[in-house]
Amino acid sequence: TMRLSEACCVGELLDTLPSEAISPVLNVGSSTGHFRKNEQPHIDLHIFEPLCKRNVVVIHVDLKQADGVDYAGDVLDEGFQHKLRSLHPKLIMCSNLLEHLTDPFSFLQACAEILEPGGYLLITGPRSYPYHLDPIDTMYRPGPTEIQRIFPDYESVFGKVISSTTYLQDLSRRYSTWKIASKFLSDTLKMPLRFVFNFDKSKASYHRYLWLFRPYTSTVVLLRKPKK
Repeated sequence: TMRLSEACCVGELLDTLPSEAISPVLNVGSSTGHFRKNEQPHIDLHIFEPLCKRNVVVIHVDLKQADGVDYAGDVLDEGFQHKLRSLHPKLIMCSNLLEHLTDPFSFLQACAEILEPGGYLLITGPRSYPYHLDPIDTMYRPGPTEIQRIFPDYESVFGKVISSTTYLQDLSRRYSTWKIASKFLSDTLKMPLRFVFNFDKSKASYHRYLWLFRPYTSTVVLLRKPKK
């Protein structure tokens, strides 16, 4: 899940980079076209539409083949790495993916191997955010400094924690005050039984209440690979 504030930050950041310096872009862990355009339309609106208008080539990469996925495969597979490397990507995007991987460090190193010398690595993800399954959540919540330390020889172009809305604000946009109160009461009454039958799914549902009054935050980091 990419927050609106995160998408705006990424879009503004990409606008500062010349088109020829970032094309082609590999969007690794892209999900489907329907997800980017319909489920979370702010992703397409603020990131990919502006890139398209600038004639920047964007290649969507995901583990499974689906509508809107240009290349399907496992980035940790050497054969697939070779295929992606042959595209000569000048920017690799990895958004809201690391917390769903059992070995995020190997994944990032693979991305670094695929990236062209002098290219950019754009990494985003949750910093303060509830437990969410897709299909797992390791609760990896790195800040900019933690990401930058993984690539000590890379130039740090941008690193910031972006603040977003609270869970209550999100609910208020969808429901009346009465419906929010009713939902909270219903969730409270059903909590013990739900945890007994499906702990992980229930944790994902109830953990977000810890953000009822505090904002979600996201990490956005842009690094540049050495030219040699």
